[in-house]
Amino acid sequence: MLNNLYSEFLSLPWTGFIVVSLVMATAAYFRNRTGSGHGLLARLYAIILGGNKFHDLDLERFWQARQDVERFNALFNIGAKNLSEVKKFYRWVNLYSLDVNIVSNIAGYIEFDSMKVVKIKKRKFFLFFFLMIACLALAFVSLRAGFSSYAIVKMKDGGQWFGLNSKAAISKSFSPFSFGETEWIITPDLCKTENIMNTKSVLVSGINEDGVSFICTSFNSEEVIRDLNKIKEEQKLLLLPSLFFFFFAYTSLLNFIRYCNIEEARRYIDKNCHD
Repeated sequence: MLNNLYSEFLSLPWTGFIVVSLVMATAAYFRNRTGSGHGLLARLYAIILGGNKFHDLDLERFWQARQDVERFNALFNIGAKNLSEVKKFYRWVNLYSLDVNIVSNIAGYIEFDSMKVVKIKKRKFFLFFFLMIACLALAFVSLRAGFSSYAIVKMKDGGQWFGLNSKAAISKSFSPFSFGETEWIITPDLCKTENIMNTKSVLVSGINEDGVSFICTSFNSEEVIRDLNKIKEEQKLLLLPSLFFFFFAYTSLLNFIRYCNIEEARRYIDKNCHD
């Protein structure tokens, strides 16, 4: 008679997707920050096979220079590809007495030939802002369902999601702007009403006669109440996806802020170096 939110949510490959996404996001962050994945691979190699140095001195000097580049990128986030670009950035900052705190947010957006910052397209700002809002909305849905004292269900023949427990069936809005408003509620007392199908709550709910009959019967059914309690326990697992969505909302916010910082750095550099 009922479908539950947890089962439908679980039918999607969220668990594997979340784990893989978190690992990839962590690796991508360090790779983007340092400019390459060589450092991560070197550490992985050292953990598995041991040793982190080359026996050939020329190779070891080359690797040390590469480490200097990655370390400098990690600290100052400029996206330099080699030691020459690192030194050019250093001389440029000193030549114009630039504020390193402003210009150290331009990884991937500086042209080292002209030392100009590429202007970011507005759609990138909108993209990350939209991703942040979308992830926050999904996190809100998961969080609200996980902490709900109702089993979030809907009739198998369709209709809206609603909350059901041993005391009431109630409309459940997942909008972050609903602030807990209740559009309709069906209680055991309402079930005793004659012509219940004509009451305001039932009319607003849109639930058909069979559905209303099932809800009213469920209030006194130990089997249904047991199933609802099981669904409520399962819904608590939806708190894990909420953390995932909050994480990606946070990373989207960081990217949005990063683009704002890059745009600020571009205007600052144009004013101090290219006017």
